[in-house]
Amino acid sequence: MISESTIGYYKYRVSYMIDEVSVSFIDIEVVMEDINIIDVFTKEEYRRKGYSRKLFNYIFDKYKDKRFMLEVRTKNSIAISLYESLGFKVIHTRLKYYKDDDAYIMERK
Repeated sequence: MISESTIGYYKYRVSYMIDEVSVSFIDIEVVMEDINIIDVFTKEEYRRKGYSRKLFNYIFDKYKDKRFMLEVRTKNSIAISLYESLGFKVIHTRLKYYKDDDAYIMERK
């Protein structure tokens, strides 16, 4: 089951619940025409089972006319593969964004 909660001013958490326990969530921030993906998390034992994809599709359906933006470590190949399969494209690289890595800025229109 998917549930939504407010976590701040224009910030929301969309969670996938199993037996009333969140096994995966996406935090988003709504900023005018953009949806900023702030955080994506799935408990380790529930990974690679499609829960994040279901949450993304829920968000895409809810905010059909918005642009989606996110930032990801360039070394996080698993996350990048997921995001690319969902239609995100790299539009910029932030060099030395992290202490030990760069960051890709990805967009889905």
